[in-house]
Amino acid sequence: MLKLASILYKLLMTAIVLSILAVVGYSYRFLAPGAESGTGFSPMMTAYLVILVLMTLLGMLSILYHRRFYIKPLRAVEDHIRKVDLNNPELEMLEVNEASKLSELMAGINMLLYRIRHNSREYKKDQKKLKAMNQKLEESLFISQSAQNGIMLQKNQFEALFKNSTDAILILNHHRQVVDLNERFVQLFGYYLEDLRFKEPDAILNEPSKFEDAKSLTDKLFKGEAFELETERLNNTGEVREVSMKGVPVLIGDEVVGAYQIFNDISVRKRSEYELRFLSYHDQLTGLYNRRFFEVEMDRLDTERNLPLTILMCDVNGLKITNDAFGHRMGDRLLVKTADVLRSVCRSEDIIARWGGDEFVVLLPKTDQKTALEVVERIKQASCNEKIDSIMISISIGFSVKHESDELTQEVFKDAENMMYSNKLYEGPSMRGQIVHAILNTLHEKNPREELHSRRVSQLCGALGSAYGFMNTRVEALKTFGLMHDIGKIAIYEHLLNKSGSLSDDEWLEMKRHPEIGYRILSAVNDMSEIADLTLAHHENWDGTGYPKGLRGDQIPLESRMIQLADAYDAMTCDRPYRSALSPETAVNEIIKNSGKQFDPILSRLFVEEVLKMSWYDRSEIICQTQ
Repeated sequence: MLKLASILYKLLMTAIVLSILAVVGYSYRFLAPGAESGTGFSPMMTAYLVILVLMTLLGMLSILYHRRFYIKPLRAVEDHIRKVDLNNPELEMLEVNEASKLSELMAGINMLLYRIRHNSREYKKDQKKLKAMNQKLEESLFISQSAQNGIMLQKNQFEALFKNSTDAILILNHHRQVVDLNERFVQLFGYYLEDLRFKEPDAILNEPSKFEDAKSLTDKLFKGEAFELETERLNNTGEVREVSMKGVPVLIGDEVVGAYQIFNDISVRKRSEYELRFLSYHDQLTGLYNRRFFEVEMDRLDTERNLPLTILMCDVNGLKITNDAFGHRMGDRLLVKTADVLRSVCRSEDIIARWGGDEFVVLLPKTDQKTALEVVERIKQASCNEKIDSIMISISIGFSVKHESDELTQEVFKDAENMMYSNKLYEGPSMRGQIVHAILNTLHEKNPREELHSRRVSQLCGALGSAYGFMNTRVEALKTFGLMHDIGKIAIYEHLLNKSGSLSDDEWLEMKRHPEIGYRILSAVNDMSEIADLTLAHHENWDGTGYPKGLRGDQIPLESRMIQLADAYDAMTCDRPYRSALSPETAVNEIIKNSGKQFDPILSRLFVEEVLKMSWYDRSEIICQTQ
């Protein structure tokens, strides 16, 4: 509006200036020197000029009026409006002059300024609110993004754990159907997701007889209750898998929307537990129950409903001789075979245990004395039909029966043990004698050369004993000693006995063990204890350089000195793997040369002259002959 007023003002000023110039121009035309005389203003011209002057005056008055009452106030309003600072909360109002022609306009402008100020304040408030809301929105967006990132991270972590877990995992939906499974589940059970998708696993992973138990667990799971137990499940081939199983419900609020079933293969652990349990209650060698288990079972079965209760004690005859002669492996075989005999005879409900060493014990519930005697007879018959190589199995047995509940089980056990030891006194010696002869036969079967050697030594010993003046009974005993003097070689490796070259130091030490082994074998038999002592000393030298004790002179038993001579002579005059036989003369020379060193000097001369019927030479002569 102010610009329009300014334009009108300029137009009026231009019109006034033009009017003045017109009046001046016309006046000059008629009043200037040289103008035609008598020429004057016509009435019309005069009127025109008067009107023009009046209009000019009127325009000037109008201009002055508008300038004072409109343009000037409008400029003041314009200046005020230019100075208005919308950011200033204290916005100044225009001064309204009631007499001013623009009072209404200024009042309207003030109203507008008031509204602007009010709206500016509201805008700033809204701006602050909007800024706060924007900040909250940014924070919410950040939190939302962080939450989304966290959810994505958890999702990725879950997927990584799910896929790479060492546990087999099934994920079930709210219908109890499989919706996912991991690779470990495939490895453990052989089922792929395509095989189980949207199927209930209980009917697939369980035997029909165990379906209801499995279903009850799933019912519990979908009631929101977790569970954990050890159980069995079937793989895709029907093979049983021992697993630990854990069920975890998935809840949204109080509603079960799904579940996890987690399986861990515990078959290795179960096998180890079974083996540990087996070892703790079983004898490792025979597989029978051990003493610890037997004592527990004896207490358990010691009830009136199991009466009469029979306790049967068994002892393997000749185990020590077998161990000494053939080594502990042979003895172990004897024990295992005995265990097999007991298993074959006893009932499944009977408790058979290895009590310790060579003793076994059997607990027979609901077994009277007559039945117990039948069991004993069957055991003896079965053992007679069994052999370990050439060794027969012999078992001494004792038993006792508990008839009344007030009888002490320990006393019944003691009676059975005493009966067994009593029977062993009668059966043991004859059995040990049989074992000795079996050992000797085994040695001779393995090495026929040793049998021929033993027979020749026996004959030479008999001749030397007679020459020495022994009675016939002593001569026969000496001949028996000659047959058995090398019985200890049964435990020496056969390749050492037949080695064609010289023995190494270690091999020689092994070979020198045979007198001690023979002693242990023979001393186990009561009527062979004297022969055992003679066998131990048959490699002792007169000068104390022999083995195993280093005895000298008369410390060495007489029969052992005789055996040494016969043994050495036969060894020299017969072929050996490591050399050919020497001539009798050469062998005699060796005996004479070592008389007083290796051999008893008196027995040496007696052996050469009376047994071999050869001449005795002085040692010096023999040395000269050999030179």
